[in-house]
Amino acid sequence: MTARVCSVKACGVGVYARGWCRRHYARNWRNGHPTAVPVRRVRAPHEDLTGRRFSDLVAESWDQERQRWRCRCDCGGTRLVRGYRLTAGAVRSCGHHHAGRPRTGPDARG
Repeated sequence: MTARVCSVKACGVGVYARGWCRRHYARNWRNGHPTAVPVRRVRAPHEDLTGRRFSDLVAESWDQERQRWRCRCDCGGTRLVRGYRLTAGAVRSCGHHHAGRPRTGPDARG
């Protein structure tokens, strides 16, 4: 008796289920066809925020390695921030406002 092989042309790997090998069975389950090539999503290019002010922060440059904007604060500090957090108003400074504030809550040291 001969071993069953994948029914996809030129595959030749042993059968896992429904006449396909594991790879083609998984592709059929995910994409609806055993020979479908998965489509990779292409990240949209980021909006150029250079020179724009976001409260105390000014976007200076794009850090390609970390995929974040390098921003300069009015106090002189710098901070790396994701673009959507700048445009949504979630980040407004480098954190210098919190430096002298006493801690409260469960992590307070006393």
